[in-house]
Amino acid sequence: MVPDVFEQQIDWLQSNFELISLYDAQHRLSSGRNQRPAVCITFDDGYSDNCNFAIPLIVERGIPFTYFVALKNVTERLPFLHDLQRGVPLEPNSVEQLKRMAGQGIEIGAHTCSRADGTNIQDSRRLLDEIVTAGQELSMLIEQPVNYFAFPHGSFTHLTADAFRMAREVGFSGVVSAYGGYNFPVSDPFHLQWIHADAE
Repeated sequence: MVPDVFEQQIDWLQSNFELISLYDAQHRLSSGRNQRPAVCITFDDGYSDNCNFAIPLIVERGIPFTYFVALKNVTERLPFLHDLQRGVPLEPNSVEQLKRMAGQGIEIGAHTCSRADGTNIQDSRRLLDEIVTAGQELSMLIEQPVNYFAFPHGSFTHLTADAFRMAREVGFSGVVSAYGGYNFPVSDPFHLQWIHADAE
């Protein structure tokens, strides 16, 4: 999404919704009380160029958001596989960028170690590494708590009961999936559903 379109979408969201944190969304879902339609903004994967325009714009406007990163891509500066397959090896965030963001009060969330698809992981030890260890190592890296986990490839078919259970038992405050998109008072506040932002 080019910067002008991103800014237009943020303008529209600010005009039509209350923009809140994942924590506030969970509180409203738990209490059943919400006075105005509300939206949470999240970023997935961790791209370096987000720091050129998108992040400064949102920070300047005081909008809360959560920034989910795949740990190995950041620490080893590895382009994401899906970008390599498209022939567009975009640069991931650096550790320094994440630390700077965390220092600004931006909530950094876990997105596995290698942006793994949980349905392809049969080994419980690897699943533990992707969900639990990655979150712990990310927390140490940014010297801040990591409270939320977002499922890569997070459509309904990519979610497993083992992954949900593991994320809950290890102490994540909530998880984010990429299907459905709407959360209502009857929804499980631990599981926040997400919708993709398109350029049109």
